[in-house]
Amino acid sequence: MNAFKTLKHFENILPFYFLRIHKSYIVNINYVSRIYLSKSKCYLNYDEILPFSLTYKENVDAIIRKINI
Repeated sequence: MNAFKTLKHFENILPFYFLRIHKSYIVNINYVSRIYLSKSKCYLNYDEILPFSLTYKENVDAIIRKINI
C-alpha cells in the first residue's frame, strides 16, 4: 500500500503563518524577505527564490502586507 499526503492536506493543517504561493510551494511568511510582483518571484531570507502564481494572489498580497508592517 502506498500512502501520500497532498500539499492541500498540509495547507489545511499548518499554522496560519504558512501560506500557499504556488501549486508546488507553501512558505513560512516569517522567512519571506521580498516579493517581486512583476517577476512573480518570492525571495526567502536564505536567498532561495520561488515562483508564485496568480492563483494564490490573495496569499501573496497577505505576505506583502505582513512584510510592509
